Amino acid sequence: MDSALVKIFGLSQFLILGLIVGTVVVVFVKQWLRDKALEKLHDEQNNTQTDALRKNSAVKRVGVPESGQSRSDNTEHHQPREKGRPQLASAFPSWTDATPAHEILEVAIDADAGAIESAYKRQLKKYHPDRFGGWGVEYAKRAHQIILLLQKSRDRMLNSRNHR
Repeated sequence: MDSALVKIFGLSQFLILGLIVGTVVVVFVKQWLRDKALEKLHDEQNNTQTDALRKNSAVKRVGVPESGQSRSDNTEHHQPREKGRPQLASAFPSWTDATPAHEILEVAIDADAGAIESAYKRQLKKYHPDRFGGWGVEYAKRAHQIILLLQKSRDRMLNSRNHR
């Protein structure tokens, strides 16, 4: 009878160990399948983006006629804009040195120093030249001019608050 209990107890331990190992294997297989699915999704997204970039980068060269076209037939004298990039004039506000500082920073005339700084930082993020660097030299230059106007406006408003 004791040997039967030992065999049953040994068999139950073996079954429990088998369940534990089986559970661990199932968990690892699920994780592996999830990783493979994410990798496939990531590859598909990259391929889609690459295809879109290839389509958008098919830009005519300025002044170079296409095959079978004479130079006089080529009326296209500029490169087409990339999709999503606005015209230079509409990409940036038309601020000048004469624009009031509170309008540039988009704050009230009597704003406190904290509001002025937070508005400056918000506008700085919005018009930072690094955001427009890939769009061309003209965009980067205009963004730099906007940043200089933002700095002057912030300084003017902070100085006017200090001299009140």
